[in-house]
Amino acid sequence: MKSLRSASTLVGFAAFVLVVDLAAPVRAEGPASAPAASAPAGAPQSAPLPRIQEVWNSFGSNYDNTDSLAVATLPTGAVRLFATSKGGNWIDAYDAGSGAHQQRYGKKGAGPGEFDRPNGIASANITIDAKGNTRPALLIVERDNRRVQAIWADTMTPAGMVVENLDRPYGCCVATHNGELLLYVTDEKAEPRLRVRLYKLMRDGDALKSQFVRGLGEEEGPGLIKKPESITVDPYRERLLVCDEAADQKCVKVFSITGKFAGKTFGGGTIVGDPEGLVVWRTPDLHDVVIVTDQRPEQTAWHVFGAEDYDHRLSFTGTQKIANTDGVAIFPEPLSEYSTGMFFAVNDDADIRGYDLSSLAAKLKGLKPAPAK
Repeated sequence: MKSLRSASTLVGFAAFVLVVDLAAPVRAEGPASAPAASAPAGAPQSAPLPRIQEVWNSFGSNYDNTDSLAVATLPTGAVRLFATSKGGNWIDAYDAGSGAHQQRYGKKGAGPGEFDRPNGIASANITIDAKGNTRPALLIVERDNRRVQAIWADTMTPAGMVVENLDRPYGCCVATHNGELLLYVTDEKAEPRLRVRLYKLMRDGDALKSQFVRGLGEEEGPGLIKKPESITVDPYRERLLVCDEAADQKCVKVFSITGKFAGKTFGGGTIVGDPEGLVVWRTPDLHDVVIVTDQRPEQTAWHVFGAEDYDHRLSFTGTQKIANTDGVAIFPEPLSEYSTGMFFAVNDDADIRGYDLSSLAAKLKGLKPAPAK
């Protein structure tokens, strides 16, 4: 996590309702002769970083310290990319296939639909009736309101204060286990065994509520979580992956989905900056990988690890310069003209970049696979 910087460059125009600009999205594809990016110091490879194809920059909004990303599919079938704005205290919605801004929601405050430094964000499909129909919700961590607030992604309306009275929360993720929806929240300033908190997430009428289950982490040793922020779940192995940003850690720690330390860490010695947003991806070849952000001020790098053995497979960056990345998200299904799906990342606390996953899949071909489970 880096210090607060406000970025309010105007790109197009800001909108609080659906954007009416129907112009084709501006593509930001780099030329084939784009200069190679240097590998971060300390990374396992000395050759320049491979680049994956950037296909759009977000447009149609202004930015104010953009942080984290989440993807949700609306009941209409539209795929939306949601971004938190720590400086603006709002949530932005973009068309995930083009990067066009669609809607803005929220303002500074402590009431429903109001935010104070919204940071982490996760999406969840909530079962709403006996037929199994679902509705997409967003879980938003507010550092300075010390809570997690839910909103309905399809209507951008409040859905309850899910968790309150935290210490200094940053990130969150959602998983399903034994038919229950689980919410994990990182809380940097809590006591060691509460720096990741596990809750059951439930529907309460037209809102959501939670029930605290337990804290995660050890009092000492490699299972001690010193400075957590980013967190995700490997749904194929039911493992929880927690980034530890402490200067003497800079790694990802592995827990069971119920919160027991698995005795494994990875990324130490490969990650040079802060370990930030991370995702698990099942590639078209059915190889499971973990993509971890290495946040650096001059050039973001991403490191790809096998999801079973956590061996380093590859490091890469984008075809256009991107730096200081916090949040990332993935949509591993066909989207617009991108048949393999898309990977999304925040650039320097401001705009968002979209990448064609087929470009990364091609670079992973022939590398040591992590068998899918």
